[in-house]
Amino acid sequence: MLTSVVIMLALVSALILAHELGHFWAAKWAGVRVERFGFGLPMGPTLWRKKFGQTEYCLHLLLFGGYVAFPDDSPESTIAADSTERFENQSIFNRAVIASAGIIVNAIMGWGLMIWVLLAWGVPSMQIGIEHPIALLQPKQTLSSSPELSTPYLAINQQTPARWQSHALLAQELLTPLLPMLNPSDTVQTLVIIDPIGKSQQILYPSPAYVAGITGGEKILAINNEPITGYFSEPLLSVTKAISKSGNSVSLTLQNPKTGATEVRTVKTPVAGKIGIQLSSEEVFLTAPSLWWTVTRTATLLGSVVIQNFEALGGMVSGQIDASQLAGPVKIIDTGAKLIASDGIQKGLILTAIISVILAVMNLLPIPPLDGCHLLYLLIEAIKGSPVNRQFQERLSQLGFVGMMALMVFILWNDIRTTFF
Repeated sequence: MLTSVVIMLALVSALILAHELGHFWAAKWAGVRVERFGFGLPMGPTLWRKKFGQTEYCLHLLLFGGYVAFPDDSPESTIAADSTERFENQSIFNRAVIASAGIIVNAIMGWGLMIWVLLAWGVPSMQIGIEHPIALLQPKQTLSSSPELSTPYLAINQQTPARWQSHALLAQELLTPLLPMLNPSDTVQTLVIIDPIGKSQQILYPSPAYVAGITGGEKILAINNEPITGYFSEPLLSVTKAISKSGNSVSLTLQNPKTGATEVRTVKTPVAGKIGIQLSSEEVFLTAPSLWWTVTRTATLLGSVVIQNFEALGGMVSGQIDASQLAGPVKIIDTGAKLIASDGIQKGLILTAIISVILAVMNLLPIPPLDGCHLLYLLIEAIKGSPVNRQFQERLSQLGFVGMMALMVFILWNDIRTTFF
């Protein structure tokens, strides 16, 4: 497990380094001097520092962060106020490139990493199968009073094999063992539960799937000739929906668990959209159909993940979702390490790719001190023809930094509490 933690920590650190290197490379391209490149937050002890050329490189104890410092950030800088080596003296276009470079690198890195994983290991999916047939429950019907009965009882074709004390016990534990008592060729058999207290009856048909010859263990390949691929989807939900829309007859293309042969079973049911099967699921990796398919579907997948992330944030702001569910670096590394330990490095890489894209989008938000706020300043400057007041920018950045640190403390505490306690 320790090895998995180290691997996941290295992957998350690579995302932070890639983001800051994006700013670094863009600044070098534009001719802006980078006086300091820091990995980690410059709030605690500095573990290592070394100057190479014009740039001092630093490693800080608090690893979850990074920064690139320009002459503009230091009042003691010896670079002339009108020098193009200062960020503020560059054109709006160059400054926009520098401010957005980290975002672009994270977006490309996440997208490219996901594509590589899917081509190398396959597309993670769920293989849907049939665990076993189950009987169906018909809506309750009114039954005349039966005062001579003291407990509920079960009858199969009007024969009573035993007495049961609760419907829950019957439904959960006894239906499956009773299935062999039902003749697969006889579709008129019924199981009747009579409840003397509620004066109601429920009719449980033998499973239509069982009647059609489905015994359990089969893999579902298609429903009504529509393949169940599972690529980037929720196949369990899609199978359930497909069956529910099929009415009183559904055609299942199955893989026989014993022979591996493909067989088609047509299930007819008296209860529309229900055929009486307990579904099972198993994770598999499917071969990607093509490079172009992988590129486009990866974009779709990552886009949906970003949308879900913002929906969750919106839910937290509105109070619909508990803010304690917010995950930070500790929780992310713990989750990733467990995935790597149980399912392999590919799962950690997929999580890393998702985090990389989310970081890119989050940094686009116009919140100080995020990159999106700098881009907003540049947009205002381009519209009004003059820069936003520098003192205002500094004060807003200070307030934003304090807010971000407070949020970071909350997230770290929440991570520690939910991970270790």
